[in-house]
Amino acid sequence: MGEEHQIKRPLIFAYYVTGHGFGHATRVVEVARHLILAGHDVHVVTGAPDYVFTTEIESPRLFLRKVLLDCGAVQADALTVDRLASLEKYSETAVVPRDTILATEVKWLKSIKADLVVSDVVPVACRAAADAGIRSVCVTNFSWDFIYAEYVMAAGHHHRSIVWQIAEDYSHCEFLIRLPGYCPMPAFRDAIDVPLVVRRLHKSRDEVRRELGIADDVKIVILNFGGQVENHVVGAPCGVMDQMTSACGEANKLLAMVCQPAEVLGLVDIPSHVRFWGIDSGIRHSVGGADYGSVRIGAFMGRKIIKSVASDLLSESCANGVTSDDLEEDGVELLEKEAALDYLCNLSPHRYEALYVKRLPETLLGETFLEKYDDHNDPVTVIDKKRNYGLRAATRHPIYENFRVKAFKALLTSATSDDQLTALGELMYQCHYSYSACGLGSDGTDRLVQLVQEMQHGKSSRSAEGTLYGAKITGGGSGGTVCVVGRNCLRSSEQILQGQANLAISEFVAGYNRSKIDVLGSKD
Repeated sequence: MGEEHQIKRPLIFAYYVTGHGFGHATRVVEVARHLILAGHDVHVVTGAPDYVFTTEIESPRLFLRKVLLDCGAVQADALTVDRLASLEKYSETAVVPRDTILATEVKWLKSIKADLVVSDVVPVACRAAADAGIRSVCVTNFSWDFIYAEYVMAAGHHHRSIVWQIAEDYSHCEFLIRLPGYCPMPAFRDAIDVPLVVRRLHKSRDEVRRELGIADDVKIVILNFGGQVENHVVGAPCGVMDQMTSACGEANKLLAMVCQPAEVLGLVDIPSHVRFWGIDSGIRHSVGGADYGSVRIGAFMGRKIIKSVASDLLSESCANGVTSDDLEEDGVELLEKEAALDYLCNLSPHRYEALYVKRLPETLLGETFLEKYDDHNDPVTVIDKKRNYGLRAATRHPIYENFRVKAFKALLTSATSDDQLTALGELMYQCHYSYSACGLGSDGTDRLVQLVQEMQHGKSSRSAEGTLYGAKITGGGSGGTVCVVGRNCLRSSEQILQGQANLAISEFVAGYNRSKIDVLGSKD
């Protein structure tokens, strides 16, 4: 009887919310609202104003406690982060008074008889829960050790102990409830992936259109600052694919878009017999480093040279009195378009091979390029005069990748067959090696792709029905997740698990061998 009563009694949640903006608080509102509707008590520890919570939740089971236990990022404006000031502010907020914070939080958690501590994503909350003998979980798509690690590298090496302390605090939580669009978070031992958590709609699509006086057949352009934040705050010279996927993606579908810069074409259904897996290589993915930026610079250099070559060919044809009827493949109209080329992917592979590839050097010194072409016309990267840039591979990749993506989309809607799966896999392999040719690969991701190939072409796959068909590095390269395509069946999942185990073993052996070399070297 006592056990039955214990199971049915309302639970008491202590929910800690980071002091970084209101986005986390609005996310917490939805989780807290559902917990309260289920009959539980929720104590929110936050620095956000009360109205953020009370506007959405009117319940005696909601308790608000105004305490700030972290600070997030210090920003001069919406697009500028002061990295050093952020580290100093965190030290002032959570490091210097750490002992007092822990003592206060442990006492408070025991006083409310909390059953579970939830953190989004305040580091010290996890340690306080452990000290109080209470279980804790984190709900987030990023962690402050990951964010501050970048700040330490850029601005404050003497603050590096902050990163280790935060990671140690997070390690006390039971598991991570991981939201979409997440970054690497190695401090957490286990993770459970969940869909995007957003607050409920207050108005329907039709209501919003009526209020704004917009007809149903009128297209609406939504300004997206994600790219600006990536480019000017994070310092990553990339596009907005991740943000668009988070905002517009749906389960069991692929998002088709034209990245010029962010036009959504629609969703593509993943056929029921096809499945994709993402395998974490264990290597921290980054688009903020020099490698990604240098490849982008190489591509922009290539575009500038192609435009210049097209202009020269056009001028030569006009000077020689050649008419458009005389030009066959090198048509005037095509040359005019290519002389004004806005994106490399708008150049077809056959035109690239016919006219431009032989005119592009494999590499080019920044100073040499600037002397002849003055500028590469990219607002988010700067050419280093003393650096050699890989030009031809970086230029070739977007041209062929655009073709591969279109072919991939068409194949997904084709008739079900082994040839369909083989072709999908081959396109992914080609993409992977094209990325590697640009210098954006890594040993870990290459090993994963190689393991998939070994399983695909192994004796067991040949004797039975093959299940895995292709793999590729994802995102900005240089680590991160490897995407695998295969048949949607149990055997495929077994092979994926086998591949992960094989990778772990190979990494252990490689690490052991490296440590032996280090030890031997230290004796010399």
